[in-house]
Amino acid sequence: MVKLIDVKEIIIKKLKGENIMDNDKVVCGCINVTVKDLKDAIGNGAKSFEEVQSVTKVGTGCGKCVDGVKVLVDELLGK
Repeated sequence: MVKLIDVKEIIIKKLKGENIMDNDKVVCGCINVTVKDLKDAIGNGAKSFEEVQSVTKVGTGCGKCVDGVKVLVDELLGK
């Protein structure tokens, strides 16, 4: 079973000053999207969650990961 990123985990790690950006961490189990995939989409010009989603298809399966991935994408975009 793939463990998805949890919004609470992101916030707690950020508050502790820990690295929340493990590139191999799966953020969408349905589509098998990783943190690296999100970073690559942003590196190639995506400037919002919707643009990252369009490129990676993250959150287009069951949708349970959308809230957590939105937080992560905002973090990666420096918002």
